Amino acid sequence: CLLIWGRRKPGPNEIETRYRSLFESSPVSLWEEDFSDIKRHIDGLKAEGVSDFREYFARHPDAVRRCASMLKVLEVNQATLSLLRVSSKQELLNSLDNIFTEESWDAFRGELIALAEGHTRFETISLLRTLNGDPVITELRLSVAAGHEKTWDRVFLSAVDLTQQVETEQALRDSEKKYRDLADNALVGIYIGQNHAIKFCNYGFAKLF
Repeated sequence: CLLIWGRRKPGPNEIETRYRSLFESSPVSLWEEDFSDIKRHIDGLKAEGVSDFREYFARHPDAVRRCASMLKVLEVNQATLSLLRVSSKQELLNSLDNIFTEESWDAFRGELIALAEGHTRFETISLLRTLNGDPVITELRLSVAAGHEKTWDRVFLSAVDLTQQVETEQALRDSEKKYRDLADNALVGIYIGQNHAIKFCNYGFAKLF
């Protein structure tokens, strides 16, 4: 809220300072990007008759990387550097080929298709790598800033680290499968009953009947 009861309205410089402070101190990885060259390129493709960009990028995979070369990263926050284990924005820009995976390129293609179809928001799950080579599973959310829908010159991207959550869920699934396999192959009959109904039984229990 910009208006505070009993106080003056903040000036443009003060608002910009607050915005930068929020951007930099956010615990979530944030990217500010300029897609304006990509916008002009896609508009040119539309003028040439391209209407199905999902099919176009599937048939021209190199076009995705070409669009990536037009992308300008304006700013990233400290959480981004920490997430990807880089020390500076410049080191990040120099290391994008090492940080991006095949899943990253799939996510970027999805962003391009969504934007080309007129959407200003897009989200997906993607896999990145830290500079050390460790996998980072992220939830990516892209949003074109209000007032920049016609140029795409101000686009925000957030990356939420889901690695630990996904690894925990996978460990639970592996544990459940392990104990289910043990129960299924046990030499004795095993069943789980609840509310006068059998919720689970193994082969040994079924064989008894």
